[in-house]
Formats: sequence, structure tokens, C-alpha cells
Amino acid sequence: MNDVYWEVPSTISLEALLKDKPPSFRWKKIDFFYHILHHITVLTEYADLDNNAAFVNISATYLQSFNHSYKQYLDYLIEQNIIVTDHYFIPGKKSTGYKLSPLCGYGAVLFVEEKCSLKSGLLMPKAKKNIQH
Repeated sequence: MNDVYWEVPSTISLEALLKDKPPSFRWKKIDFFYHILHHITVLTEYADLDNNAAFVNISATYLQSFNHSYKQYLDYLIEQNIIVTDHYFIPGKKSTGYKLSPLCGYGAVLFVEEKCSLKSGLLMPKAKKNIQH
């Protein structure tokens, strides 16, 4: 288990959302929700998304390497208006795109400290927590 900081928009209170509107599927840890949001947040900030209407393409294979039930997590975040999708997939060429919902905004970034059971090396380690955006 690793201590990490997830980089997510400060407008999202994932703990409160999961408590107030729990998913209909069985989930055990919050880290995969954070992983999805972190991935979208970081790539939105650092990648050139001009030709993709600000959508971050995320490979199903990549997500499945962390959690075989990844689709349920994505669907939940979409249903709760946390993320939106372009529903655009071209086999072998383009993965489905996701971005934060306009309801969440792209303002200040919050670094959430969390114990994480996901594979290390793909997450933001504690040492980088003082990065300013």
C-alpha cells in the first residue's frame, strides 16, 4: 500500500458523493475513482487536446489493468455528472474520450492524500505534493 496524492479538481468531494449517492455496484476502495479523475485532470492540464474538443482519450486496456470493473466506475462518474464522454471509439485508432463535466469546472486543483492499493509508479508520489498550479 502506497501513500499518494491524487490531483483532482477542488470542486469534487468524492467522499461526500459516494456517501450521499452510493454506487449500485459493489466497490471497496475509493482509489480507482480517484485514479480516473486524476488521470483526466492531469492530462487535461498537460496534454494538447485542441484537436479532441478537450477530451482525454483513455484506453479500456489501460483502465482494465487496474480494475476489471472499470466500466462501472466510469458509468457512475458520468451518471453523477462528474465526467462526460465523447462516445467516440475507433478500434485500433482512437479510445473513448472523457473530460470533467462543466458542472465541476477546471478551477483550483486539490491534492488528496490517500492510501492506495493500485500499482505504484503510475501515481503522484507524496514528494510532489507541493507543486503549484
